[in-house]
Amino acid sequence: MADKQTIEVVLEKHESMEATGITIPFDVEKVFGAKRGSKKRSG
Repeated sequence: MADKQTIEVVLEKHESMEATGITIPFDVEKVFGAKRGSKKRSG
């Protein structure tokens, strides 16, 4: 298993909705690998 990675990000408030999100400051698929298949989670 890979070492734990920590990043700092700023919460971004959506302009017209009551919602927040983040922008991941790197290419997730390049760092962790692309998704394989489309398995659906139950829950």
